[in-house]
Amino acid sequence: MTPIGLAELADRAWLEPGGWSIVMVEESEIVATTEDLRKEVTFLIEDEGVGSVSDFSEAKPAPALVDALSRLGPDDVALLPLPANLHESVSRSLDYGRGRIPGGVRGVIITSDAGVQALAAEAPNFWSWVGPRVWTLDPRAGQLDTEARLASLRQGTGLTNAEVVQRAEAGTLAADPIFSEWLVLLGKGDLLGR
Repeated sequence: MTPIGLAELADRAWLEPGGWSIVMVEESEIVATTEDLRKEVTFLIEDEGVGSVSDFSEAKPAPALVDALSRLGPDDVALLPLPANLHESVSRSLDYGRGRIPGGVRGVIITSDAGVQALAAEAPNFWSWVGPRVWTLDPRAGQLDTEARLASLRQGTGLTNAEVVQRAEAGTLAADPIFSEWLVLLGKGDLLGR
């Protein structure tokens, strides 16, 4: 499974109408990941001014869950944490109830490796709906590797960090966005515009 960062997952959940996704985390991280994802998606929805986030963290009988999912609109996003004690019953209900869930509803199932296995085995129809949208959450995905970027800047320009800072302090650094980025990455953003 491909690693994905939380922000990218939220973007995909919001931007893919009718797209159901599964994100795999450690069992102990299901609740926290659901809350973090709820905040990210809510931010996106508030920015657009349409839709809502429905968090199905509260345990419901499986048929009631499918009934609640069937009432969601095309601009809504469902977040469905699937802990170990619900794998089998929810998986089967999603499979049997797939036809009742509108095609435009967006959803993310947050579960563990065991939950992914249960969905694949117990909900083949729903699983085919999810398709290739199964990821593992990587908290570092999408984050800039500062040291790698600085190394790239040094290699691309032939300058050292010290030379860039020295030129900025002397006011002789070229007005190029690359050097602005470089100074910011070094924590020397105060030297911009000298």
